[in-house]
Amino acid sequence: MSRARTSKDIWLARNLDRFDELLHNYPKLPKKPLTERRLVY
Repeated sequence: MSRARTSKDIWLARNLDRFDELLHNYPKLPKKPLTERRLVY
């Protein structure tokens, strides 16, 4: 991906990083409904 990163690309990358971190930490998190957890992030 050689084109300049737009703000949308940066936003997407940030969300992917957050999602990856969430998956990584998932076993350690208390089990909550997905909709409730979505409000926190």
